[in-house]
Amino acid sequence: MFKYDQCLVCAKNKCTCKPYEEEAPASSLKRASTITHDLISFVKAKEEFALTGECNADEIYGVAQELEANVTKFADKVERRRELLQIALIFFTYEKKLTSWVDELQQKFRRDAEIPFEALEGVEACESSLKDILTR
Repeated sequence: MFKYDQCLVCAKNKCTCKPYEEEAPASSLKRASTITHDLISFVKAKEEFALTGECNADEIYGVAQELEANVTKFADKVERRRELLQIALIFFTYEKKLTSWVDELQQKFRRDAEIPFEALEGVEACESSLKDILTR
């Protein structure tokens, strides 16, 4: 039995998405899902066609196995691309947050650099100065 019964768009076994709908940003993924659904139907129909006796059953099974292998490779590639896109989305989301945090720190340290610094003598003076800086 064909192992990729899941839709490539919604990743559900019983797909409710409309593969030909071009409005979604992932229209190429939807087209891939349509092709996969069609190929799955072909693989499932091979038994009926082979039993009719109109063609060589061994030839039908051979073509179906080759097609199934190609669809499996294709579905694996689509799944890897989906995972890569998810990783990229997470990376750039956190990169944006990290960049804004670094910008805030740079601005804070620039403001702190404008305050004149006096060398303190003694551990107690340094500790109290550190407490003052941390409470700002």
